[in-house]
Amino acid sequence: MRFNIFRTAAVLLLLFTLKTFGQNTTLYDLYGPNSMEINPAHKLRDRSTYFTLPVLNYTDFQFTTGRLNYNDITSTEDGKTVVDTEKIHRKLDRKNTIGLFTEIGLLGVGIKNNKDYYSIQIKEKALGHIRFGNGVTDLILNGTSTVDINGVVSRFNNINTGEIDLNMLHYREIALGYDRIINDKFTIGIRGKILFGMAGIETNGVSLRTQSKDLSSIEIYTAGQINVSAPIDFTMATDSNGDEYIEDLDTNFDQDYFSNFDNLGFGLDIGIEYQHNEEWLFGLSVIDLGVIGFKNNTQIYQQSHYSFKGVDISNSVNDNQPGYKELEDQSDALMDEIEQAFRIKKKADKFNMTLPTKIYITSSYTPEKWFTAGFLSKYESFNDFSETLVQLSGTIRSNVFELTSNYSWSNTSGSQVGLGLSVKAGIVHFYAATDNIIAYSNPKNGSFASIRLGLNFILD
Repeated sequence: MRFNIFRTAAVLLLLFTLKTFGQNTTLYDLYGPNSMEINPAHKLRDRSTYFTLPVLNYTDFQFTTGRLNYNDITSTEDGKTVVDTEKIHRKLDRKNTIGLFTEIGLLGVGIKNNKDYYSIQIKEKALGHIRFGNGVTDLILNGTSTVDINGVVSRFNNINTGEIDLNMLHYREIALGYDRIINDKFTIGIRGKILFGMAGIETNGVSLRTQSKDLSSIEIYTAGQINVSAPIDFTMATDSNGDEYIEDLDTNFDQDYFSNFDNLGFGLDIGIEYQHNEEWLFGLSVIDLGVIGFKNNTQIYQQSHYSFKGVDISNSVNDNQPGYKELEDQSDALMDEIEQAFRIKKKADKFNMTLPTKIYITSSYTPEKWFTAGFLSKYESFNDFSETLVQLSGTIRSNVFELTSNYSWSNTSGSQVGLGLSVKAGIVHFYAATDNIIAYSNPKNGSFASIRLGLNFILD
């Protein structure tokens, strides 16, 4: 069975869509235990004993297309909306990012004891991103094209995709938290995390390059390494030299995958808040400082060079000609030659993946009990990818509800407008938050979407 590159892409897409980044920053300005995710020391003075139910806890989803939105990829021709590839190419930058982040709360409990606070949370998290340069779109839109110099076609364009970075991580988290009021000015919070890696994929040096000086041949170079720990079964074959290569693959998402506890990791959240006076509050926190060790790993690697010199069809025109060869046979022979040149190999090897670590600096000003103005800045790093975000917010509140809105700017997804609502009726506490309401009010101009829905039962 021939190794199917489209099948490989489909598997990676499946993992990517099931499971870049993210943390709903609008939550920070809302009342409730979930506001402590950005800083474990946040709002300890009005903390509450609470619990959640596994099915009703919360669901968080975020998706970004980087610098692209609907209006950036389409145009109107003769009254019809069409995908405009040239427009996409002009909009893309030297480095472009598409990412996804999902989080599901499985369990949450918090218990207050005077100045101390204890908590346990169980979460399922999945995140990923793919980064690529405009060399990829050069290759897709233009391929290897000729250049006309003084009316004479003399050479092919050289194409270099640059490195294509793909990082995906699916893991389960058990977090044990302890928070304490030190004095009237300072509070601290810390969460230790036990992590179980379900699946991880990371690339190293994946690229494709073409080169040609004239029309006689095209030199194609590929290179790269991919670390994979996922429910993928590889079918191996052996070539004439006795070297093994991947012939086919299949996915196996079964009960063993979701009950996997083999890939152990550890993480840490730590935060501090300083109450300068009744109006001003400042905070600093580091979230998701940790690593997961994947021992069930397959390392896929390739470094190939292929010289494409065209296909000789001189004996494929007249079937009465001696030595006649069917065009289909010629095509199959070419595909076999290319497949052999770019065979992918694998070996077993352990690898580690770090969590997307985030650093937050916050401040808030509360001139009246019913209103708070806030500032938040975030720096997030995941392997060689980083995001910087700055956010300004305003929150109004009563005994029953809170409504917050914010404006933020990110280097990965531009400007966003967030909106959040928190309602408390008896012990039932419901909240909903999005970091970008534009994605719902005007989807054509949105390049980043997020939604967080949750329910807590607050006992005091």
